[in-house]
Amino acid sequence: MKGSIKGIVLFGPACSASMKEDICKSLNLNSENAVFSEFSDGEKWLKLKVNIRERRVYIVQPTPQPDSNWIWLLEMIDAARRASAEKIIVISPYFGYARQDRKDQPRVAITCKIKTNSIQQNGTNRIIIMDPHFSQIQGFFDIPCDLLYGSRVFQKQINFSHIDTVIACDTGAVKIAVSYKETLGTNFGVFVKMRVKHNQVEKMFLALENENIENHNVLI
Repeated sequence: MKGSIKGIVLFGPACSASMKEDICKSLNLNSENAVFSEFSDGEKWLKLKVNIRERRVYIVQPTPQPDSNWIWLLEMIDAARRASAEKIIVISPYFGYARQDRKDQPRVAITCKIKTNSIQQNGTNRIIIMDPHFSQIQGFFDIPCDLLYGSRVFQKQINFSHIDTVIACDTGAVKIAVSYKETLGTNFGVFVKMRVKHNQVEKMFLALENENIENHNVLI
């Protein structure tokens, strides 16, 4: 939606200048309001360039390459809190470590809980997550957590592409894939993977609602 939103400030993403420019241009916001820098050993440093006292702050930060981008996120939250922001709302288009949501083996960490704690204990008032790995992530937060799904955002484009079958890339993606299937009214399938270890698949097979997908346009 085009137009200025009064009283708010947006920071980030530190990892994507083009995303930041697109968001700020759409909302008529200043995109040059923070400095992101690194020391020679990779240590992160940032400075917020505008006065945000008693203002609502939105921080947009996806966390692919999570070890680097999580630090940027936490530094932006901390800087905003110490600068007396009225409210801090984090928007995460990609929430790293969400797959590590339980003890699936002995003596492993629940890293998702570590990350959610670091966000809310650092001063965040609300978080918005796009297409989470699992919807129960809301229960990991004691602050309000809203979930958004891309199926509605991209519906017109996907319809234009004449998609016939939606396939989940693995069992963890079934819920998201089903939301696309229901929105688009298509056939459905899922890749079932037999893993020997992380990122290594020994066997894989495709389970389909309708086995005949010859000449189908497929969305994975």
